Amino acid sequence: MNTNTIKDLIISIEQRPKMFLRNKTIDALSDFLNGYSMGSREKIIKGYSIDFWFFHEYIKDYYNYSSSTSGWTNMILEHCCDDQEKAFHVFFQRYHEFMEISVESVFKANLDKSNSVFHFDMAKGKNLITNLDLQQLEPVYKNPKSYIVLQLSLDNGFILLIESDYLFYQKRKLFKNLSEINHEILNLFGTAQQLKPISIEVLNNIEIC
Repeated sequence: MNTNTIKDLIISIEQRPKMFLRNKTIDALSDFLNGYSMGSREKIIKGYSIDFWFFHEYIKDYYNYSSSTSGWTNMILEHCCDDQEKAFHVFFQRYHEFMEISVESVFKANLDKSNSVFHFDMAKGKNLITNLDLQQLEPVYKNPKSYIVLQLSLDNGFILLIESDYLFYQKRKLFKNLSEINHEILNLFGTAQQLKPISIEVLNNIEIC
C-alpha cells in the first residue's frame, strides 16, 4: 500500500470524520481502512517507506502485548475498556506517534550458495513438519540474493527485507534486536552473513513486493 496515500486519508478522516464514517468509533474506522487497503493494494512499490501494516506491531509493543495477531483495533479498544469513541480518538494519538518513526540506518548482507542450498533443501524441515509431502513444498524465496536490515528511530527495533529476483519482500514483524534478525536468517538460510552499512538513499530505488 502507498504509505503517503493512507497517511493523507487518515489525516482527512481525523479532520472530517463524518465525511467518511457512519460514526466516530474505532470499529467504523477500522472497517473503512481495511476496505480501502484491500481495494488499493499494489503488488510492487518503488521506493521504501514504513508500511501501515507495522502499526499492528507498534501498538503491540506500545501496550506490551505478546503478539499482534488480534490487530491494532482490538488492542486499542481493550486498552480503552471497550469505549469505542475513546478508542477512536486514541487511534489518532498513537498513529501520529507511529508516523514519527523513520529509518535511521540501513545494513545489507549478501547470501551465498550455501544459503540457497539450505533454503531449497526441504528435507531440513522433516523433523518439524509431520504428515506432509515435503517434495510438494515450494521455497519461500525462489532466488534469494541478499537481505537488508532497517534500524528504526526512537528505539522501535528493526525491519527485515529479503531480496529475491530483484524484488524485496518485507518480513511482517518488528524485530527487537539484531539477535532476533539473525535467528530469523538462521531459520531461513542456515547461516547469517556479515551485515555492512549502506546508504539510506538505496531505499529510494528498491522495489518492494
